[in-house]
Amino acid sequence: MIVLLCEQVIKKGFVMKKMAKFLGIIAITALIAFVTGCGGDDGFDPINPGDGRNPVDDYNPGDGNNPSDNHTTYTVTYNAMGAIGIPPTALTVNAGTIITLHDGSGFSRSGHIFNGWYTNIAGTRTDYNVGASYTVTSNVIFYANWAVANTVTFDINNGRGEVPSSQTVITGTSIMLPNGNGLSRTGFTFGGWNINTSGSGTNYDSGSIFTVNNNVTLFARWDANVEGAWSGVHHPTSSASGTNLIINYKHTYSLSLRTDSTFTLSDLFVTSRYMWNIQTNRYDLTETSTTTTTNGIYSVTGNTIRLMSNSGTTLYTGTISGNSISISLGKGTTTLTKQ
Repeated sequence: MIVLLCEQVIKKGFVMKKMAKFLGIIAITALIAFVTGCGGDDGFDPINPGDGRNPVDDYNPGDGNNPSDNHTTYTVTYNAMGAIGIPPTALTVNAGTIITLHDGSGFSRSGHIFNGWYTNIAGTRTDYNVGASYTVTSNVIFYANWAVANTVTFDINNGRGEVPSSQTVITGTSIMLPNGNGLSRTGFTFGGWNINTSGSGTNYDSGSIFTVNNNVTLFARWDANVEGAWSGVHHPTSSASGTNLIINYKHTYSLSLRTDSTFTLSDLFVTSRYMWNIQTNRYDLTETSTTTTTNGIYSVTGNTIRLMSNSGTTLYTGTISGNSISISLGKGTTTLTKQ
């Protein structure tokens, strides 16, 4: 009997150990579940901090789930300043948002070019370029910055070829003038641009910088091709030294214009004296002649030719018209004809 009782005790102790082990596992599992779900949706989760459900969760500031997040919003408004078209739509954004300013497309203003935005219309203004970044920290109005525009128009002035496109820019802007490639005119060489059709105004070389201060038309400057030989005759006013004497003067000019921009001018001056001979009852002719030669350099601007000394001093100025040059060579105006 005693032996049987001992065996039962031993068996029960073994079972108790098994049960204790099983109950311990259950207790630990329950504890973990309690800690994990403690506080419901608003509880502190030590396993997953920063999941947005904990009151001390500050690992994601600005995500909209934290009590410390700033939810202040501001409005960004655009004022097109009298332009026609569709102005940009106003924006409502959170404080601190960085926006890109509107590019100005969709609206316009006659005689002006959109040149960005500015703020503080009544005070010291701040300018912003098109597409600039701006950090929104308060309600703000951006005003369209309209700059006065001027147009440069090109006229090829009886030439042939494609007319360069006009350019519309903000007043005071500098542009590069077209180089004239593809333009031509029979008997002339393209020499740049001029404010007058005759080429007598201000000249601007092709490819030079031109500052636009008003609306302007620039005309192609065509420099006449003058290389070759020219000649002409000039008769100054005759003078008589009494009833028995008549004196005539004659200048015969020969002008050679070379491709290296040098020239040679020859002046053959003949004096003819007619003296009345009472014995023969007629005039006796006596002639004397001198030749003067001048060398130098020349330039052609449009229809104007200048004959200069080698040092650049202007000696004579003439006007070219087709195959003739009207020029004053010191003895009155002479017309030279191309040979």
